[in-house]
Amino acid sequence: ALSGKERTAFLRGLKKKHQDEAAAAIEELGAVGDPVLRQFGERLRLASILYAFSVIPDIAQVLALSQETAEHLELPDSTAHNALDLALATFFG
Repeated sequence: ALSGKERTAFLRGLKKKHQDEAAAAIEELGAVGDPVLRQFGERLRLASILYAFSVIPDIAQVLALSQETAEHLELPDSTAHNALDLALATFFG
């Protein structure tokens, strides 16, 4: 959680039009438990990797970013497997 000073400094660094939305999001996140917040962070990270992969479809980069190996392509919950599914659906869908 952000302290009062950290929260104020963070909000001042944003554009004026986003400050109210960010303040509301910080308040809402403060009421969420750690497991839910951690899961959200993991899903956001996966989404960013998959977005990058959709722009530059290089499975080697996905493996490097997610610190996975080619064997992870066979694991259904791995980032590499999700990227491969995205590629197959996008290009051969």
